[in-house]
Amino acid sequence: MTGCDHRYISEAVEGAGGNAVEMVVASLSLVRIRIDEALLITESMLQDNPDKVSVLKKVVLSVNDFRDAYGLINVVLNKDRSAMLRLKKELGPCFRVIMGNLDGYYKLDLSLQMDRICLERLIELSATYGQVRQNKSKLSVGKIGDVSQKGNWSCFRNEYFEGSAIVLDASFFSPLPGKGKLDFDYSGGGRPNRDALVTSDSALVKVLLNHHLLEKKNIGPALMKL
Repeated sequence: MTGCDHRYISEAVEGAGGNAVEMVVASLSLVRIRIDEALLITESMLQDNPDKVSVLKKVVLSVNDFRDAYGLINVVLNKDRSAMLRLKKELGPCFRVIMGNLDGYYKLDLSLQMDRICLERLIELSATYGQVRQNKSKLSVGKIGDVSQKGNWSCFRNEYFEGSAIVLDASFFSPLPGKGKLDFDYSGGGRPNRDALVTSDSALVKVLLNHHLLEKKNIGPALMKL
């Protein structure tokens, strides 16, 4: 966000009275903001609307980085578990994307606003990650660095729209369908930090077991596959 954007939003909040929330939300849809800006805007909006979850839902979608989004949510909700669960429910699939947990399976309904926002954010991130990998590829146009399923530098895999296999490319998004069920896997975006701890096979199996994603009788075969 530029200084001009920042001043405009601040002035809008101060002078809008009962319409402050609507005016700020309209402004935020055009920009990406940092945590310091997000905190300032959130504080101002809370003066007009004391519902923290409602305000956060509007502001956090414009935060530029998932680390900033995580920090904003923690500061505003202050470990309020019930409020966190409500925010997670209202943001739907956007919540995991905002928090940086991108990889996994998605089942989206394109008639729902949060599902569409989620897809748009994933499209943006996939294109960014793909470009970064291409730039870092020693052979540039070669396959080095391309971890996509279809050789297109995309993070989208196993895409199905209304039950039919598709490729999520530019033709699908121009324009984006107004409704329909979209299923896909998203993988290959982020990379672990250098100091990230490696999870052992037994610990991973235990997690799967505790979350009822693996039956006890299949523990042995699962460990063999890992």
